[in-house]
Amino acid sequence: MNGSEAQKTIGGYPRELLKNKSDLTERITCGVCDLILRDVVQHECGHRFCSSCAEALQNEPQPHFCPRCPPDSLEAPIRNIYPDFAGRKEIRLLQVRCVNSGCPFDGILSDYLTHQDSCQHSRVPCPACDKHMKRVELEDHSLKDCTERTITCRWCNRELIHRNMKQHNSVCPKLEIPCEICKKSNLPRDEKIKLHQDPENGDCPRRKRFCKFRRVGCEFTAPQEQMSGHLKNNQQEHMNLLLDDNINMRTELEFMKKKLEKYESMELGEKGASALHCDNPEEIVKMVVKNLKQNGIVMEKTSVEETTKHLKAVDQAMAVKNVVITEQFLQIKSLENTSYNGILVWKITNISQKRRDAISGKQTSIYSPYFFTSCYGYRVCCRIYLNGDGMGEGTHISIFFVIMKGANDAILQWPFRNKIIFVLLDQNNQEHIIDGFRPDETSSSFRRPISDMNIAIGCPLFISMSKLEASPNAYIKDDTMFIKVCVECHE
Repeated sequence: MNGSEAQKTIGGYPRELLKNKSDLTERITCGVCDLILRDVVQHECGHRFCSSCAEALQNEPQPHFCPRCPPDSLEAPIRNIYPDFAGRKEIRLLQVRCVNSGCPFDGILSDYLTHQDSCQHSRVPCPACDKHMKRVELEDHSLKDCTERTITCRWCNRELIHRNMKQHNSVCPKLEIPCEICKKSNLPRDEKIKLHQDPENGDCPRRKRFCKFRRVGCEFTAPQEQMSGHLKNNQQEHMNLLLDDNINMRTELEFMKKKLEKYESMELGEKGASALHCDNPEEIVKMVVKNLKQNGIVMEKTSVEETTKHLKAVDQAMAVKNVVITEQFLQIKSLENTSYNGILVWKITNISQKRRDAISGKQTSIYSPYFFTSCYGYRVCCRIYLNGDGMGEGTHISIFFVIMKGANDAILQWPFRNKIIFVLLDQNNQEHIIDGFRPDETSSSFRRPISDMNIAIGCPLFISMSKLEASPNAYIKDDTMFIKVCVECHE
């Protein structure tokens, strides 16, 4: 026999295979392993062996004798063996039944050899956890019981190994858990539970609340039922905080008024000019400080009800004052950042929140700071829709160009003819998105403005949401986007 005929399996077939035990004779059993012959070979003496058993005897260093021959037989030493094809055919036709419990197979041995590789009742190991079971049970085990099976978290859709599920549930950001304060259930662990318990905007009835004087320095937090006691017992401290805050506001207001003097000769528009010459902020501050000082002396003599009414009046006065200060501050920043060369680099921060506001309809568009094409040129700005507008709504970011009413419109050429280019900057400086257009001179958007600004016109399909999100380029980085606007300047 050559090496290619050698069998990896040592020994014969198990005796239990035989359907009729009366067929179990010396003729079909191996003289070495005493099992049903496998790949029958025959010795010179006429006795049969499994080919693997005969080869094992031949490979021994000491000579072996045929186990079924008398010791004095001349043919007894194992020397030459030959394939027994008649014997192999006889073995293949033996009537057998499957030895696996519960298997109904009944047939000849040659069919059994094919059957045993797919027998649904044979015991096989699970490829994941190595546990042994019937093949017919393997699929159900892999889907339901295997500790090494891959599953998907029902909350966050993350794939993980089943044995790690308990550990994952302890940190899963989407897992619904009850609020530990009010015991309300079905709240995802991440932002919703935080929002539910948020002292300022939450809806948990037992959450800690901020003191109403927080914005002037009081850091006290407590459930709602404890807040009235805090307000009653700390009236003087709250009034002192209000006094200090208003003194600081007055100092800031005086500083801003001095700074505004530097820009008195510059064009701010009708609305800006009226705000700059408003005397109300200082009068409001004087009135508030005067009232606080007066009430600070007699605070202990006033009732809780009177104090509450007074605090509401002070709060309203502060709100008006803060609006005016904020408006003037923004006007100063606008003047400092205004471009006069026809180029605007627009930095848009907090993109994710602004996109959510655009999708919900809370604020669908954002205006850029205005800029000029030259020192005495056109006054223009841009308008961006982060959830798209018109044909780009819901699928693209849309950006438009707006001509505003300016101080020098009377000496400029109309209609507006300068080319406009929009550039979405890749913050890795790899591949910028560029789009632009030349004005349609028949459009009212490019005529001299009659109102504060003309109708916006531009690129409703500037960049698709899918391209923006899937692109490897850094168009949005650290929740910030940069858009460069260039206007040809030849007036």
